[in-house]
Amino acid sequence: MIKIKKFIIAIDIGTTTLVMSLIDRETKKLVKQYTELNNQRIFGRNVIDRIKAANDGKQDKLRSIIIEEIKQGIIGLIGDINKENIEQIVIACNTTMSHILLNYPCDNLGRYPYTPYNIDLIELPFNEMFKSDLLNIKTIILPGISTFVGGDIVSGLYHCGFNKMTEPSILIDLGTNGEMAIGNKDKIIVISAAVGPAFEGGNIAYGVDAVAITSDLLKNNIIDETGLLNDKYFEDGYLFEDTNIKFTQKNIREIQLAKAAVRAGIEVLIKNYNIKYQQVDKVYLAGGFGYHLNTIKGIAIGLLPKEFSDKIISIGNSSLKGAIDYSFDVKSKNKINKIIKVSEEVNLSNDNMFNELYIKNMNF
Repeated sequence: MIKIKKFIIAIDIGTTTLVMSLIDRETKKLVKQYTELNNQRIFGRNVIDRIKAANDGKQDKLRSIIIEEIKQGIIGLIGDINKENIEQIVIACNTTMSHILLNYPCDNLGRYPYTPYNIDLIELPFNEMFKSDLLNIKTIILPGISTFVGGDIVSGLYHCGFNKMTEPSILIDLGTNGEMAIGNKDKIIVISAAVGPAFEGGNIAYGVDAVAITSDLLKNNIIDETGLLNDKYFEDGYLFEDTNIKFTQKNIREIQLAKAAVRAGIEVLIKNYNIKYQQVDKVYLAGGFGYHLNTIKGIAIGLLPKEFSDKIISIGNSSLKGAIDYSFDVKSKNKINKIIKVSEEVNLSNDNMFNELYIKNMNF
């Protein structure tokens, strides 16, 4: 008797990219991956722009864009596989992406006290969520913690095993937003810091490794500790002749603002958790930026504290990996719920400590 192969699909809906994986149910191995830009970006690069667009009457358009992209991704993934052999879809995404996908009201996401309509675990038939008979299976959207710390971060915390840790660790997910968490199985504190597009390469010429470049400019005294370019390069920027890449004062300021937000966020977590840097067990760097970051140069510009140098683990797309993990663990729902139950958010928008630390960490 021939054994029929079964598959699951895991999806990470990011503000910038859509990543989908087809996973063999038996071997748990990746069969195929689909990556595409999230075309909702025509309405803005960040979640605030998307929320505004949704509230300005564009939600149906935003929703149709992501639904069509996901359906195209599924078609690309399954190829000539019998679609009856796809067992389940698990989606991890930020709160804005889930609200748009599920057609929830977005009006409260962008105004204080930023109350989400629904961030619980969602389980719906595929045809109900996507208005399509492409598949006849259950689709799951992982739950979030708040408007600004969504299911993608919960998925990452689950993938890293925060639900079973005894020593405190840190998760840093760097993209257009910088979501961060500190904690263990008993207590987790989460924050979201607006870092802008610098770490996505959106506003940095050619999407280069801006942190490494900034570190090199600092090391060679081409910029000073305030981030100011030498007079020789101030007007036209510094040209790297071997790559023909020009780094301008504006580029440096974007990195400076982003790194100040991240470092201040880390310090807020440490202070609120009432521990010292040395007591942190591991530091997980997530996201495309985190995966490719040269951590030595990140420490050199003050993005990360030097005390973390031997604790850093780059884990790539932790949101997607958590969605994959969810399908293979019969206790996954309980573990996810435990993470959410012990989590609390510190809102940085009115946090005096964050504002002071942000200014303090502006220099290199």
